[in-house]
Amino acid sequence: MSVETLDQREQAHWSVAGQESGLDRRSRPRLRLALPLALFRPGKADRIDVTTEDVTCDSLSFVSDRPFSPDDRLECELLVPGDALSSVPEDDLCLRCGVRVVRVEERGPQLGFGVACRMEDYTISRSAR
Repeated sequence: MSVETLDQREQAHWSVAGQESGLDRRSRPRLRLALPLALFRPGKADRIDVTTEDVTCDSLSFVSDRPFSPDDRLECELLVPGDALSSVPEDDLCLRCGVRVVRVEERGPQLGFGVACRMEDYTISRSAR
């Protein structure tokens, strides 16, 4: 009988299509978090609102109905809600960062595109609710 760690189960569950081993190549631990994410293309005024699927210390992924291309550069604002255990529970955290698209997967009609991004720089601030 084999004992599997949570990380091994997560890696097997989130394998990337086309990988021979079936294991995820990401080297950072991920948190499956559905957080509001606002995206901005440099030089454009329109805002694209999506929700994250998972977040690591240096990357994030989301699903969008709009296509992106690898190497696209975006600005984003990720809102992390405060909670009762935080030192300032009434405040949310706002992570503002520049990201580069590293992978795009078409998920089919009506399902949109899975987009993975690498964070290149960021600032964090508190924002009152």
